[in-house]
Amino acid sequence: QLQKDLPIDSASSVRRLCDAANPHKSLKELVVDLCIPVQTIIRIAQHLVYWRAAKVVDTLQDEQVYSVISVFYDKVHQGDVMAEYVRTFPTCPPLLQLFSLFT
Repeated sequence: QLQKDLPIDSASSVRRLCDAANPHKSLKELVVDLCIPVQTIIRIAQHLVYWRAAKVVDTLQDEQVYSVISVFYDKVHQGDVMAEYVRTFPTCPPLLQLFSLFT
């Protein structure tokens, strides 16, 4: 869809980037794949974001690990969050056990 919305006189680098970009490729990978300088890739991405034609997101990778931030983890161990969780979801597994499913 993005290709159709581009002006006819768009630079070939803009068209190539729009064709190659997807949530599984980082900007670094696009630089290598397309042989376009990183500054140019960033400038094109900024332009597309500014005009609301595209959105930059974190790449989706199998090896990514997400964790609970320490501030929240400390509150869980203080009991406030744990007690609220038990009151709200009495039939669910313990909160820390539920967190362990995400590792």
